[in-house]
Amino acid sequence: MRQPRRSESILAFVAGLAVVLCGCASGGNQGSQSDGARGPAFDVASLLSGNYRLQDGDSNVRLDVSGTSGVGSRFSLLATASGTYRGRGVNEQAIIRLETEGPDVRMSVIPRFGEPVTVLSPNVNNPSEAETRAACDVYLKSDERGWAGATQGQGDCIRAVGGAVGQWQVEILPGTIRFTDPATKQALVFQKSGGAAGR
Repeated sequence: MRQPRRSESILAFVAGLAVVLCGCASGGNQGSQSDGARGPAFDVASLLSGNYRLQDGDSNVRLDVSGTSGVGSRFSLLATASGTYRGRGVNEQAIIRLETEGPDVRMSVIPRFGEPVTVLSPNVNNPSEAETRAACDVYLKSDERGWAGATQGQGDCIRAVGGAVGQWQVEILPGTIRFTDPATKQALVFQKSGGAAGR
C-alpha cells in the first residue's frame, strides 16, 4: 500500500483519539474531580483535550477533542477530524475510551461509522456492535515528556482506521499529538491551537 494512503488512514485514528478526551477533561468536569481522584486516565484526557491542527503545504486538518463522560479511572472522549489532507477531504469521528491500568492507560479508539454525533448526542457513548468490534487498543506509558505507546500489531487497527496497515507509534505531549510510522519515520504532528486546557 502506498504511504500516502497510510497517512490518510491515521487521520481517522487521530480524530478518534481527540474526540473522546475533550469533554471529560474540560473545566465543567474538572470541578467534580478531587486531586486524589486524578489518575493516569485523567492525565491523558487532560493532555488530549482541545483543538488541534495539522497544517502544511497541501494539508489543513482540524482535530477537535471533547470529553463526553468520565470519573475516577475511566473517561470517554469524542474526536472529530475535518478538512483536507493532500487534497483529499477528511471527515472522521471516533470515541476514545481511556482506562487506568496500574500506572498505564489503555486507550481504545472506536470508529463512528454512522451519522455524525456531538458530545450532547444521547447515543454518543453507545457505539454499535460493528463499531465496537472494529476498536483499536493502544497501551500508553508515561515518560518524562508525556505519554507514549504503539498500536499492537500489523493489522489490529485496520478496521478502526481504514487502511491503517502496520504499526504506528503514538505520542501525547503537552500541546502536541504525534503519530509516527516506525518503518518510514514519517510523522503526522497535530499542534494544539486552543480549547480547554484541562488542567
